[in-house]
Formats: sequence, structure tokens, C-alpha cells
Amino acid sequence: MSVERPFFERDEALLEELGHQAAIRVENTTWKTQLNMNQQNIMFDFWKRLRYKCYDIWMDEIDNDALAFAHGRLQEAVTRCRSSVRERSSHVKNTAVCHEEIVMAFEKCRDSSAKRKQALAERKQAAAAAAAAAASAVE
Repeated sequence: MSVERPFFERDEALLEELGHQAAIRVENTTWKTQLNMNQQNIMFDFWKRLRYKCYDIWMDEIDNDALAFAHGRLQEAVTRCRSSVRERSSHVKNTAVCHEEIVMAFEKCRDSSAKRKQALAERKQAAAAAAAAAASAVE
């Protein structure tokens, strides 16, 4: 009984090296890429919508100081990042860093909502009740 050898043997070390080189090339090219005006406007509109959502959450709970603070931080980040992208650098890397900061600020805003916390607790409680009901039905 003979073991057939593949027609082509893979050189894993060479493939890995070439793969790393290709990945580095793509990364270097990507980070040098600049957003055109249309792409910038799309990003700015997205950031603006996050700011508006945060504002609406805050207005639903106007007496929530944590939301007021979170909205202020988000508004400041959007303003600063718009200026940074427009006036200094529209590189993908700069925009990506700003985008992450803005999304994190929005998540902080969203997570500061007492109504959201209550809704999540109710959903968790309902899921636990459904799981308990399903477990008792199986028994």
C-alpha cells in the first residue's frame, strides 16, 4: 500500500511570508488612503445621526445628568473630529480613530439611559422566565 504524495507540496513558511508581505502592503496602502469629500460627508452624516440619537435619549430623560454629560462629550468629539478630518487630515487612519471615539461616546450616552437599563433588565427577566418555563415543560 503506497501513500500518494500530492503533486504540489505547499511550502508553508514561504506562503506565510508572502501572506504577511501582502497584508503589510494592503495595510500601508489603506492607511495612506484619503477620504474624498463625498466619503467625508457620509461619515459626518453618520456621526450627526449618532449625536441626534443621543440628544433624543437625553431629552427623554432631561433630568439625567450622566446623559447630559455624555451628550456634551459626544458633541465635542463630533465637532473636533469634523474639523480634524476637514482641515488637517482626511486619511483613513485619522478618520477611523475619530470614528471609534465617536461610537464609544455614543455607546456611553446610550448606556447612561435609565430607561434603557430598565428595559434591558425587563428583557433579561423575561428571558429567564421563558427559560425556566421551557425547562419545567421538558421535565
